[in-house]
Amino acid sequence: MALNDTILKDMTTAMKEQDKFNLSVLRMLKSALQLEKINLKHDLNDEEAMVVIKRQVKQRKDSITEYEKYGKTEEVENLNKEIECLSKYLPAELSEEEINKQINKEEPKVEQAPIESKTEVKKYVDGVNLNLPLIQELEQINIDSVIDWLDKLQKIDTTGIEPMLSPVEHKTPMREDVVTDGNIRDLVLANTPDNAGTSRGYFAVPKVKDGE
Repeated sequence: MALNDTILKDMTTAMKEQDKFNLSVLRMLKSALQLEKINLKHDLNDEEAMVVIKRQVKQRKDSITEYEKYGKTEEVENLNKEIECLSKYLPAELSEEEINKQINKEEPKVEQAPIESKTEVKKYVDGVNLNLPLIQELEQINIDSVIDWLDKLQKIDTTGIEPMLSPVEHKTPMREDVVTDGNIRDLVLANTPDNAGTSRGYFAVPKVKDGE
């Protein structure tokens, strides 16, 4: 039986048994499956349906982590029940012992050939040296590149070209300090709206208070 059909059958059973909790979880799952069907524009196969279910389980596990921070034990308990309900439609996860057995079963054993001569020892050591930290090799390449670049710069003919930058301190050329404007008080005061006081070199302005 297809996974979607199994979920629909379990929904019907939950309705008959008036199992409101599982019915609510399955309805949310059915909605998520329907949304995925619309997005993919075709009926979901079992693998695609399991992707949706795993996503639903992960969302609840993430919520549990947040709820545990605030000590919301009731919400955590309900989410764990929902995960238990959803996990029935996923393949059983292997235990750590089963995973290790599978790895040991599939991983071929590689035996090191005996080294019988100095030449073979040297070959072995050279091979190890080739696998030394790549960072050191890259650093050496970068240093060599910088030195090579500096050598090329030194060969450039800069005769008659003034340096734009120099480590030597240069004084900025200053223009002659000459007054080219000013001493036109009468012209400035002529623009004032109130001529009172202009003969004495000032003009009156309204008094302004803070907040007005």
